[in-house]
Amino acid sequence: MLSTVAVGCAFVAIQAWASGSVIANVAHRVPDAEFDRLGESTFLLQLLTIPMIVACLIGFVALGIIGWRRRSVPRGACVLFILAGVASLTGSFPPIGLFAGLALAWTARTTSVGSEAGMARS
Repeated sequence: MLSTVAVGCAFVAIQAWASGSVIANVAHRVPDAEFDRLGESTFLLQLLTIPMIVACLIGFVALGIIGWRRRSVPRGACVLFILAGVASLTGSFPPIGLFAGLALAWTARTTSVGSEAGMARS
């Protein structure tokens, strides 16, 4: 399950990187009319988001539910993980990244230092 979450996070990171660097670079190099034509949403472009949607939906919702049941993840972070999974249905990376990032930060913040030290000794 964590592998699925990792794949979903990688897809979100790839989409964010492409939007922040590749698309910005193309916008500066081509005329406005050409950029508008390149940015038109097509069925094929929509198909490229399906792997991200599936990985994020399955991974984040499963992580939220399993973390809730095992009480291994704070309840609020579980809700944020589930929201990240549901937000993946939009196909847009910013809400997924926001919810998942907040949930991961919340989980990391509430992890006790003693459990990390105990794991290091094992």
